[in-house]
Amino acid sequence: MKRAILPITLVLAPLAVACGSDSSDPAAGAAGAGGGAAGSGAGGASGGAAGAGGAPACKGIAVGQGKSCSEEMFCKYGEAAFLKVNDLIVAKATATGIEANIGDSFTKLTPEKAAIFKANLGAFLINAYGGDKTAYKYQGSDMKTAHAGLQITQAQYSAFVSMVIVPALTEAGVPSDDITNCFAPPITSDAFVKDIVTK
Repeated sequence: MKRAILPITLVLAPLAVACGSDSSDPAAGAAGAGGGAAGSGAGGASGGAAGAGGAPACKGIAVGQGKSCSEEMFCKYGEAAFLKVNDLIVAKATATGIEANIGDSFTKLTPEKAAIFKANLGAFLINAYGGDKTAYKYQGSDMKTAHAGLQITQAQYSAFVSMVIVPALTEAGVPSDDITNCFAPPITSDAFVKDIVTK
């Protein structure tokens, strides 16, 4: 049974990554929605380590054909893998005790706000790594606004990446090469980090 990642009507704020433009090729999206050719070059029916290719609303960027491998990840791993990683990130970020390393922003979330965070994070991840922004839209604030006033330090953000994101990707079966070369650059770039780290 397929789980819905989030309401398809969410809106994504701009993300500073070295990927292609925000526009999607309708033909590529249609191929991805059918679960066919869009992701087959990245594993087809057998899929990648963490999930199957041919994700719905995959831009259809063949592995090795994008401007960066970051924009290939959603097509390579598919929606199911991104759902799994999203669940793992939320579980790790809200776990008791993690606040000693990453601050208490996540552990203080009410159940309602945690659900909004989870939905927004899911859309953010899909868009950051090659999902079709017209199908998976993010309705959260831009990164600077969302993190304003939280007084996040560089040490806290580094701990979030190393103790939450990397373990989530690893547990989902993503190889270390993809984590280092493809998943890390968008979330560790100076342009992205400066909107989060404010202290």
